[in-house]
Formats: sequence, structure tokens, C-alpha cells
Amino acid sequence: MQTARHRIILSSGREIHCLGPNIGISLVASGGGWRITTGYDDVIHTQADGSWHDDALSHAEAREIAEHMIRVWTEYREGLPGSDSI
Repeated sequence: MQTARHRIILSSGREIHCLGPNIGISLVASGGGWRITTGYDDVIHTQADGSWHDDALSHAEAREIAEHMIRVWTEYREGLPGSDSI
């Protein structure tokens, strides 16, 4: 995965245009499931009730984004003051 100012390029070659590059994930309030977004209201992938309704991303692409964000959040957590006690 490569990131640039307003896009993310996945190893599949797919380019995702975004604000930042920011990737967000939220739990859909009604009925459960997940929504992956790239900004204010740009949903690139959703899951509800165990089925992927918006198949904008392949399973491999969704996993690549998840692995990337895990690394980003881990680096953030480890950079927080007092992180050595976590």
C-alpha cells in the first residue's frame, strides 16, 4: 500500500481517493456491521449482517487496509506519553 496526499494505492493497483489520506471504520448503529470510509460521507466498503453489501473492495483489499490501519494505530499508541507501561 502506498499513501499520498489525497489517495491510497493498494497492491492490487486500485486507487482510492480520500481526504488526507484518512481511512475510518465505524460500527453501523442499526443492525450491526462495519463501514469503511475515506472522509465525511464516502463509504468504500460496508458489511451488515455478515454479508458484504458494497463490494467496492475485494477481501484482499479490505484486509490490506485493515493491516495498514492496525500498524498506524499501533505506532500511534506506542508514541503516546507513558506508552512503555502499556
